[in-house]
Amino acid sequence: MGRKIDIIGPVKNNKPVSVPLPEIPNFTMGDEDLVTKFCAALDNNHAKTVLLHTLEKVQETITTLFPKAVNIVSRVACFRGNLNPTAGEKESLTAIDLAILQGKTGIAENGAIWISDKDTDIRALPFVAEHLVVLISRKDLVNNMYDACTRIDFSTGYGVFISGPSKTADIEQSLVIGAHGPRSHAVIIVDE
Repeated sequence: MGRKIDIIGPVKNNKPVSVPLPEIPNFTMGDEDLVTKFCAALDNNHAKTVLLHTLEKVQETITTLFPKAVNIVSRVACFRGNLNPTAGEKESLTAIDLAILQGKTGIAENGAIWISDKDTDIRALPFVAEHLVVLISRKDLVNNMYDACTRIDFSTGYGVFISGPSKTADIEQSLVIGAHGPRSHAVIIVDE
């Protein structure tokens, strides 16, 4: 092995020419119907979608979708749950039939919905419930992940994209819904 200068010298003298960074293209699509695209993506992800004009029908809609839900945690003002667990109460997190959360941004291209720690005080809540309902306003739908990332405040700390119920196909390549999280996922899109 040669001297250090014999090795480092040629490397320093052989720097590639600096090139400017590429321009970020405009990923925004034309006048697509974001709701239709969003619903189709959620359907592909095995999630159910419901379109409502006002928040007044949310209570009735959720009760109709999940008539057997007994232990309900709600983090939305328009639906009152009967449980209010805290992160330290691990025992109360094991028996949640239904969790209802508010989504901040919905992505039409893949059906994902951004939920931050401001939307739920318990990070595990979207994953420990048997069934998950996410409310999102039509005005909070965007076309793609690029558009979503320009709207999301990532400084809040914790956040997660959720795009359907838990699923796996690891065992014998057979799709299993609800293997390690919610067995069902419903999204209520509200015009308000």
